[in-house]
Amino acid sequence: MGYFSFWWTMIPAFFAASFAVSNNDAQLSTVMRANEEGRLHVMPLFIASGMLTILAISGGAYWAARYFS
Repeated sequence: MGYFSFWWTMIPAFFAASFAVSNNDAQLSTVMRANEEGRLHVMPLFIASGMLTILAISGGAYWAARYFS
C-alpha cells in the first residue's frame, strides 16, 4: 500500500497547479493570449510544470516520512 499512496498526491497536485495558474494574473493573461493565438498547449504546460514542482516537494516529504518512521 505504501507504493500506491504517493500517487494519490497527483489529485491535489493537479488542483493546486491549476488554481495557481488561474489565480496568478501574469500566467492567466499569458494563457488567455496564447489561447487567442491558437496555441492551446500553453495551459497544460503551465499545469504540468506546477504539478512537477508540487510532486517534487511531496516526494521529498513522503520519502522523509517513510525514512524516519
